[in-house]
Amino acid sequence: MVSIALPVKDPLLSVAGTSGDDVWMVTSGNNVLRWDGRSVRIAARGACAYKGDPQNTVAAYCAPRFGAIAVTRDEILLGGRICDDNGSLTPYLAKLTRGGKVTCDCRPRPPGGVQSGLLARGSSMLHFGYGYLTGLDGTPLPVPLDNDLPLLQSIAAFPSLLGLWGASDRSLARFNGLAWVQGPDAPFPVASLWVDDQSTAWAISAGGRSLAQLKGSEWTVLPVPPGFEASHMEGSSSTDVWFFGPDQVTQWDGQRYRRAQSLVRDVESTWRDPAGAIWVVGGSVPRDDGLMIPPESKGVAIRVPSTAEQAR
Repeated sequence: MVSIALPVKDPLLSVAGTSGDDVWMVTSGNNVLRWDGRSVRIAARGACAYKGDPQNTVAAYCAPRFGAIAVTRDEILLGGRICDDNGSLTPYLAKLTRGGKVTCDCRPRPPGGVQSGLLARGSSMLHFGYGYLTGLDGTPLPVPLDNDLPLLQSIAAFPSLLGLWGASDRSLARFNGLAWVQGPDAPFPVASLWVDDQSTAWAISAGGRSLAQLKGSEWTVLPVPPGFEASHMEGSSSTDVWFFGPDQVTQWDGQRYRRAQSLVRDVESTWRDPAGAIWVVGGSVPRDDGLMIPPESKGVAIRVPSTAEQAR
């Protein structure tokens, strides 16, 4: 693992890119950073203009924030939240030009929540949160329903958006290109979802101490090593899966687990580049009760070399 020097101290919230020398990150202080293969520089500063709450009564809660980033060959998109004129939280998208200019596109507040996530595969991208899913043009897309409740807290896709899965609590559904098909309930509440090259879904439990795999219509709870804890996972195949949690990185090679210490105590986001290297970003101090970022937390980014690099 390689620690990456950063030009700011803010904790990092999201990472994505197009290649090993075009990696983008967004920080809790609304800085957008770019790695060009040699170093990280600040590509843009500041979120969308502040809206609402003219009396400044809920400014701390409504302060505009970036929280997600996704990158295609042509566009850098930022997802965040902002207050409308009534002080209600509204998700928004911001587009970043290669020259550093940020333009914002506020969307109507969706029912059910204000989380703002982005998922890119190739030249396609989705904007999602609990209760909503849209294309980049704002067109609403169908959201899976479980007992008439919108189901989208975590999504994953491999290798394209046609291999899209969505999860909320124990419920799981798969998008077949036309509609969502309900799958079997997971054996535990799902905190993180990943899909491998065999279209097998992997799930990490809330709390990060359990792992399960869905093959066909049957879930299997997998054995994990003592002390295992993870909140994110990435990989290139079913025999090259990486799990990231507080202070630890664990790899499954198809036969056994290997674990190493990590500098990232609060993992916020992971991204695998086309060559197989994995970027892990977050903070140096865990969030208070899993919610608030401690003021003393500093941004941390590491790069895990690809299996081919490690074999050289």
